[in-house]
Parts: sequence; structure tokens; C-alpha cells
Amino acid sequence: MSHRTLAALALLLATACTHEASEEATPEAAASRASERAPESDEDRPGGWRLAASESPYLRQHADNDVDWYAWGPEAFERARAEDKPVFLSIGYSACHWCHVMEHESFENPDIAAYLREHFISVKVDREQRPDVDSRYMQAVQQMTGSGGWPLTAFLTPEGAPFFGGTYFPPERQRGMPGFRELLEWVHKIWTEQRPNIEKTANSNLTQLTTDIFPPPRDWDAKELLGNVPTSLTAALDPIYGGIRSSRPQRFPPSMLLRFLFRQQLRTGTVDLTRAFLTLDMMASGGMRDHVGGGFHRYSTDPQWKVPHFEKMLYDNGVLAALYAEAYALSGRAFYADVARDTLEWLMTDMRSPRGLYYAARDADSLPFDEDGQPVPGAHPEEGDVYTWTLPELEQALGAEEAATFARLFDIRNSARGNFERGRSIPMPLKALDRVAADPTALLGSRSTLPEGEAFNTWLDSVYDRLLAVRSKRPQAFRDEKCLSAWNGLALTGFSISASLLDDEALTVESDSLASAIRDTLLTEDEDHKLWVAHQWFEGRASGQGVLTDYAYVARGFLDAYHATGNPEWLVISLRLAYRMLDLFEDPEKGGLFETLGDDPLLPGRLRELNDGARASGHSVALHHMLRVAPLDDSGRLAAAVDRALDSLAPVATKNPHSFTSLLTAIDSWQGPLAEVVIDGAEDLPATEAMRAMARTTFLPAALVISDAARAREALAGSVLSAEPSLLAGRQAPEGEARAWVCQRGVCLLPATSPEVLAEQLTGMARRDAP
Repeated sequence: MSHRTLAALALLLATACTHEASEEATPEAAASRASERAPESDEDRPGGWRLAASESPYLRQHADNDVDWYAWGPEAFERARAEDKPVFLSIGYSACHWCHVMEHESFENPDIAAYLREHFISVKVDREQRPDVDSRYMQAVQQMTGSGGWPLTAFLTPEGAPFFGGTYFPPERQRGMPGFRELLEWVHKIWTEQRPNIEKTANSNLTQLTTDIFPPPRDWDAKELLGNVPTSLTAALDPIYGGIRSSRPQRFPPSMLLRFLFRQQLRTGTVDLTRAFLTLDMMASGGMRDHVGGGFHRYSTDPQWKVPHFEKMLYDNGVLAALYAEAYALSGRAFYADVARDTLEWLMTDMRSPRGLYYAARDADSLPFDEDGQPVPGAHPEEGDVYTWTLPELEQALGAEEAATFARLFDIRNSARGNFERGRSIPMPLKALDRVAADPTALLGSRSTLPEGEAFNTWLDSVYDRLLAVRSKRPQAFRDEKCLSAWNGLALTGFSISASLLDDEALTVESDSLASAIRDTLLTEDEDHKLWVAHQWFEGRASGQGVLTDYAYVARGFLDAYHATGNPEWLVISLRLAYRMLDLFEDPEKGGLFETLGDDPLLPGRLRELNDGARASGHSVALHHMLRVAPLDDSGRLAAAVDRALDSLAPVATKNPHSFTSLLTAIDSWQGPLAEVVIDGAEDLPATEAMRAMARTTFLPAALVISDAARAREALAGSVLSAEPSLLAGRQAPEGEARAWVCQRGVCLLPATSPEVLAEQLTGMARRDAP
């Protein structure tokens, strides 16, 4: 087989679906069925028996497959070498719709499973549990085919070198895409007949994957970069529907891009945020938002933001809550504050674990149900069933009159298709609800009997409550109950920023509670007093070594929690983790940070994750966090590491800003001003709390706010710093008074003696031309 043959089939497979986002059986049920068969030997077990005790709910879902699955580890590759078989690697996650489709169509197919057992060693990976494995082989498939997605399908040598791959495959050929059984036969044929070509291709791929391509340092101009990029990023947003314009129909929340634009508007006052606010309005008013239950679905399948991909992810909702809170702080529009609170309320209601951590996801699929809300016997799960409605279902829940009103407000159609499919409709307002509340007759006509203003909101809340009570009796989408450290770090940032900018005491309490939960479950301290971050918490124990993204998101979350709560313990942890990231992940030769520790022998080399994806790059978040806490680091170690990394990465961001918006936010903080705010005063003095509240609730582009100098000084002493940081030296208010010092790189303005003076100084510090 020639390389041209490989390339031709790769091109064909590149047209395969790049699907994301079900659930036919719970992982517990699958694992139970796998264990209850009580086999006399391994050969008698269901194929996935090794996955039954996995610490991944997704792997447990495959425990009763006929495929002879292994989890990622040396055992599978040792067997592959011993039997001279290629490795079939399948990567997915529990909320992935097409992962479940492929499981049902192929992995539960006895014929396909038997073929896999005979000719391959099969390995199943949860991408959320092993992001390093997913990243390595996603990169390989993208290099081979030009695209990627989940389920990820890859074929490897027994040494782990990839030689072929794709995403979802149907069981039989359709729409020009080979069937999975056909593909397996082809791979087996070339493995047995054309091994030298296979090994040559695999070794070449592995060389590319393990070569560190971190760019060399180059000259760059921060002022020019930050001056030009906002116009480019704003132009990428759709002026009609919002979101990033693309040749593909899907629209994803451009959260990192919008947060960067918000900061540039605070810096210069010249950024046109019309398209940014349009994007927020469309996301919050369309079908991507769960108007009845709260929270956001993963993304929209159309440019108008009407039909979502129904999975609900912790990381999306944490990020979006912070985004809407910042939009409120910038615009003053109460609607954005309501969206932030509604999103976080859903997290607290539906996704909070008994330990105070937050679960990972809700699946896209749920079982169809009858008129009593009971599962339809023998039916397979469908996307969105639990979230969608028919008019008769509304009438049963609300009565005919209110159902008709709600249907007109939320586009519930009485038709064979509905506004979604199969006669079902997604509740989505036909007009912004805050505007409907101001004048219900504008949408419903002069005969409308709905009240206006707050009374309208009270009525709508009562409708939501009744619909949610009905919805709760339906078969629910599966909830993945592993608690990932990085995603809980994102949730902590969402709660903390919202608590601060909305001045919300309940959210402040939850921020403190979540920070405590992360400390108690996901952080450990070794005998040398060094902090370690575990990758996840599941069924009462922490597991997995954290990667850079885990450390970065958790560190940032603790700093945001400190700003929200004033608890100095969170400041100490955030600073300790900044140093720890350098200890564990810094590249002493080229600069920058590795994503992994490099301790998995099956993954040679150390990965880097530099550009943004569905979430902000952990590398960029780490650099930004180090900049924020650098004013406490008199050694200069943190700032020096950031300087070195930016000299290599900023020129890349200049050429491709759309892939590096979180790095641009770090560059903004590097360019400054980064406001260093230190407050001191008696606890019972009204002026002290007034200045703390002023600093807490002011939206600053970049800041480190020490809300109580005395408590911070005491907490930092001996815990991570050998001496009092110069930022805190001498920052002590006269007895019976309050003072606030606003500084930039250690140079301070005259101390503020009132909240009004502090507000003026903070406003000036936000501007790019501030001293």
C-alpha cells in the first residue's frame, strides 16, 4: 500500500462527521450487567468487563459491550505486541451523542465485536479523564484527515504510533463513507500484507507528534498588537445573528473573544460592542439556553441560535456565567445579571455533588416518554426529548389558556414537526423577555391579560416552576458524576466573578464553599509541603495526576474566590499554585509550559496546548494567572517566566489572534496597567467595607485586589513567601481610619481615603494611558 493510497482514503474519511454530543443505559447498569454474568473465565465475560470498575462513567457505559475493551494502559499494548495485532483506539465522552450511536450500531453488534476481538486489541478512552491521550491522537487524526471530532477512531501499532484514523463510522457504507466493518477488514488487510508501509507511516506520524514545535523568541510590539486586534475580532462576529461567522452552520459561544473585547473597551473606550452584545442576546434568547430549567446547552446547530446540541457541560456554564456578569457590569443591563444568576442557580440545583464539587455534564439524549412521563418501552434515547414540548403537554401542565400564552411567547408549535423535530418544540422567546415584560401587548396583542413589569416576571417564574415539575418526572438525561478539577476551577471563577460584579451574597457564600471543596478533595500536600492537583474526584476518591490546565484553572479560580470572599487562604493557595506550575511544567530550555508531566511511557514527549479550543488554553490561563499574582513575588520569577513565554508566543498571536484570544487577555495584563489594590482599615469601620465593596464590584481589565492587608500579610507569612512582599510593606491605615493604595508595578498613587476617591483612581487605572 502506497502513501498515496493512505492519503486517498484519509481524504475520503475526512468527509465523515465531526460530531459531538446519549445514553441508552446508565454506566452503573452496564457495569452491573457485566459483573452479574459471573463468568468462569475471561473468555466467558462480556467484552467490556475490564471497564466495569473504571473511574470513568463513560467507560462503564461500555462494560457490557461484546468488544473486548481495555482501558488505556500497558496491559493492552503488551498484548498487542505479544499477539502482533494493531490497536483499535476509540475515544469519546459520556455526553457525546455520536459516541453512543457508534456504540449501539457497532460495539453492540456481535459480528463487528467478534471481528475486533479476533484481529485487534481494543482500547476505550474517556477524553475527559485522559485529556492527554485525547490530545495526542486528535492531533494525529487531524494531521491524517484534515478534521477531527468524537467519537475519535484511531488505529495504532503496538508501540502506540498512529497509522490511520477518523471519527464516527456507520456500521455499513453510506453517503460515500465506508462502513465500520468494511474499514476494519481493510485495516486488517494492510496490516498483514503491507506492514513496512504501515510502520513507515506510523513512525513518521509519531515523529511529528513528539516533535516540540514551540516557536523561537521574536520581536513584537504589544501596543500595536492590542491596538489592531479588536477591530479584527469584532469584524469576525456576525452583524445579523451574532457569533463567529463560519462556512459551517454551527455556532459556539465565543466566550474568550468577548471577554477580551470587554477588556479592550474598558482600556480604550473605542471598541464597538454592538455585535458582542448581539451575540449575548441571541445566545440567551435562543434555544441554546434552557429557559425552563436554567443553564446553557453546548452549542447551536444553526446560525440563528435556535436548535441546540443538547448536552450541558459544566465548563460552558461556568464560563458563560462570568461572561454575562461582566456584560452586566459593562452595560448595566439587568437582563445579563439575570442570565448569570439563572445559570449558576441551575448548577447549584442540578449539578452540585454532596461534597460541594460540581459534576461534569448532562447528556444530550434522553428516553422518549408517554403522556404520563414514563419511558416508552423498547425506545432508544433521542436528542433533547426531556427539554422539548408539544402543545398538548403544555396544556396538561398549565391549562389551555396559559399554555396558549406560553406557546405564543416561546414558539411552541402545534404541528407535525414542531420547531425542532418529531412534533416537539424547543422553548425559545420570540422577543426578548425583558422587553415583553415592559409591554406584553407588543407580542401578544391588545387583548393580552398578562401583567407588566415585575408582575410579568413573577407569572413567568410560576410557569417555569410548573413546567420544571412536570419535566422532572420524565426520563432524565444521564449525568456524568465525575468532578473534574479544571472544570470545577472554571465553575469557581464563574461563581466568584458573578458574586463580585453582581454583589450577590449567596453567590459569595457558594464561592467560598466550592473553594473549600476543591481544597479538601482535589488538592494534596506531600511531605515536602508541595501542592498537587488531582485530575478528578469520583465516588469518594481523587484520582489521576493533574495536567497544566487543571493547575491553571484551579489557581485562577482560587484567586477569583479570594477577590469575591476576602478569605486569605484562597490567596495563599493561588500563589502557591503559580510557583508549582513553574516547578512542574516550565520548559527550562525553550521557555513556556508543557501541558503534561511526561510520566506516561505510552505517550513519549511532553504535550503543549497553546491555542484556545472549546475552552481557554491552559497555557494562556497559567501565564495570565502568574501575571496577576506577580506583584506579590519580589523574586521576579513569575514575571520572568511570563516574559520569556510571551517573546515566543505573542508573535504567533499577532498572526492568528482568533486562536489565541485568552493569550491576548494575558498580553493585555502584561502591557497593563494591572491595578494593584491594597486596602487596610478597622473591620467595624464603614469606610473600610465601603472601599472593599468598591474594589470588589468594579470591573477592572486586570487587577490584584488585596482587600485586607493585615490578614493577607499574616496568611502569606511563612506559607509561601520568606519575607513580607514589598506590595504590602507599610500599607497600614492610621488607627480608626481606612486607606486604599492603588499601584502599578509597585508605584502607587496617593492613598485613597474614601470610596469616591478610590473609584476615581480605579477608573483611571483601567485606561491604557494611566500612569
